[in-house]
Amino acid sequence: MSELNRHEIISGKRRAGVCLPLWSLLSEDSFESGDIHTLQKMIPWMQETGLTILQILPLNDCGMGSSPYSSISSFAIDPFYISLKLAGIELNSRKKVISTNKINKQRITDWKLEFLGSHFDSDYTQNKIHASEFIRKNDWLTPYLIFKYNYNKNKGEHWSKWENHKVYDPKYLDECITENERDVFFYAWLQMIAYEQLKETKRLFSDNNLFLKGDMPILTSGNSADVWENPHYFRLDLHAGAPPDAFSDIGQNWGFPVLNWEELEKDKYEVWKRRLQYQENFFHLYRIDHVIGMFRLWSIPLDAKNAKYGFFFPQRGVLVEDFQDESLDPEEIRKLGFIGLIDDGRYYFYWDFHHEPGFQELDEETKDKLFRLSFQNLQTDEENWKLKGNLVFDYFDSFTSMMPCAEDLGSVPGFVRDCLNERKMFGIDVIRWTRSFEDGSYIPAKGYRKNAISTLSTHDTSLVMEWWTKELKDGEKAYAHNFFLDSERKPGLHHEKDYLEDPSFILERLVDFAFSTNSQFSIQMMQDLLVCGDKMIFEDFFLHKINTPGTAEHKNWNYRFNFFVEDLISDDALTKKIRHLVEKNNRL
Repeated sequence: MSELNRHEIISGKRRAGVCLPLWSLLSEDSFESGDIHTLQKMIPWMQETGLTILQILPLNDCGMGSSPYSSISSFAIDPFYISLKLAGIELNSRKKVISTNKINKQRITDWKLEFLGSHFDSDYTQNKIHASEFIRKNDWLTPYLIFKYNYNKNKGEHWSKWENHKVYDPKYLDECITENERDVFFYAWLQMIAYEQLKETKRLFSDNNLFLKGDMPILTSGNSADVWENPHYFRLDLHAGAPPDAFSDIGQNWGFPVLNWEELEKDKYEVWKRRLQYQENFFHLYRIDHVIGMFRLWSIPLDAKNAKYGFFFPQRGVLVEDFQDESLDPEEIRKLGFIGLIDDGRYYFYWDFHHEPGFQELDEETKDKLFRLSFQNLQTDEENWKLKGNLVFDYFDSFTSMMPCAEDLGSVPGFVRDCLNERKMFGIDVIRWTRSFEDGSYIPAKGYRKNAISTLSTHDTSLVMEWWTKELKDGEKAYAHNFFLDSERKPGLHHEKDYLEDPSFILERLVDFAFSTNSQFSIQMMQDLLVCGDKMIFEDFFLHKINTPGTAEHKNWNYRFNFFVEDLISDDALTKKIRHLVEKNNRL
């Protein structure tokens, strides 16, 4: 299948797909958690169901953490995902029955590294030669190997606290090899094995007219090879996050350093080019996490009280001269607690500055001046943000033939929507949130935008049946019942009460609605696709969530299904039900 027309092949027809974290679904050849072989094992099931897109969460090396969105490298694959089976190691899970729906990532990783290490050592000389060649062909490996070696040596401590190698220099690789040759080449060999397994997986998908969709976070942990190697590409004095919204009065501070777009543009986004082209070895499509960040990022100074006191970066800012034109002294206004400093001579207004203590005591003329100043650059900033976003996407399109899909959830400014629409870039429409701006009513299936992916849930939300049974209240629930269910009755259920309370019918109807939308793609979380039989999730929905934003990392990112891929393949009733829904909605 030609890479040159990949975009047209993928987006030329209506498609259905499934999304899951790779670790969550085992094959009978897996060791304790899902791995790259799981992807290959899913091909027959996808062919039978008619699903043609398999979306997975990021696979990047998370080091000693567990969130796939907080990696120590934007290139390296986490060895956790390597298939022992495909690596030639005949060892699988100790138990043939999956007894718990949680995994211990670190423990599984340690076990797998022990087995992989023994395999590597069994033919050390030859494996070292192969690893050396892989290093030579992949320039990102040199900084990663130095970082990985020192990261492990310092037990995950931030690189700024290391005794040695605090500043990147490629010559450090020789020093690390001299100190511990075996471990350095082992890390490189692991990346080679992961590369080979994933590249072969993409080939198998392509040969079967199926597509793999990866996930590309735009932010990287501050304790990563990326930041350590190229600190000038980041604003280390700022943390990325989100402004106050319906979910948080004070906003969110994610702790990631902010991208320095000016420095990235100077180098024509070369680091992104290398990253995208490496990812293209593995995926046909890629999800751009937090696409709004390509235009602007909510940025929080390190000394800010909380995320509410951040600002959108980049921005023109209000200059000293602007304040002086209004006969105001910016430093005096800053001391009053209404504005912050971007850099010398440039200021920003705090979110809801007019609610800060002391504002109402100001005279009306001063209040009016501050309001005018706070809005004076909005149009200019939005024009510049749109230009910047378009420029970044122009570069991305020139770097790769993978099809981009934007994660455009939340409060998305009009200029971002306009840009995505003009570029015909696919966004995401979550059914429960896709409503009229005018009256809050649900959007009919035919009213969905074509260039989008419709979905019932995401890895950050509750399952759709938890939303249905627990989160919808009173009149809202009655309205949802009327909108999603009353247009169809399930044969054999003669009583309204039975019809409304049958979970299998409700879930099937919701999936049917998602597949019926005008969206070119409709990709559902695996949990939401289990529409019948013993795999369907009837209760304790919260136990089956992937992530609850704002909660501790160790409480998330550890979900595991209690069945194997092979069980999906042998479940004729579920397979036929999904295929019927796919076919009915013209997504084959």
